[in-house]
Amino acid sequence: MGKLDRDAEFVVLVEKIRRDVEARCGCPVYSRLLQSLGYSLYKSQGSPQYVFASIYRRVEDNKLCEIQSAEKWAKHGGVNGLADHSNDKGWHDEPAVYWYIIEGDVESYHRAIRALSIICQVR
Repeated sequence: MGKLDRDAEFVVLVEKIRRDVEARCGCPVYSRLLQSLGYSLYKSQGSPQYVFASIYRRVEDNKLCEIQSAEKWAKHGGVNGLADHSNDKGWHDEPAVYWYIIEGDVESYHRAIRALSIICQVR
């Protein structure tokens, strides 16, 4: 599969994540390209935008993407236990939580959508 095909598949995945989070949390969710590195999810087109997650493409270990958010928002929403990984300095030098969407693993997708929809509400 070529790079353009992988890029297009990633864009489709990001849009699916955005739509599913929006449907589950009940408020508008927008996405924005981050200098071709990934996408931000946010809840307002005005200022401030309230970014609550970033999505980056991954290609190793059957990981389709990595989603990160601030650990404090995940804890506030009670979903930090759903995370696959955490890091003390991952979210703009603050503690972060991560979810991985694994190819062929529907549960990894649903777990991330559940967590993001709650984080969107508490953010």
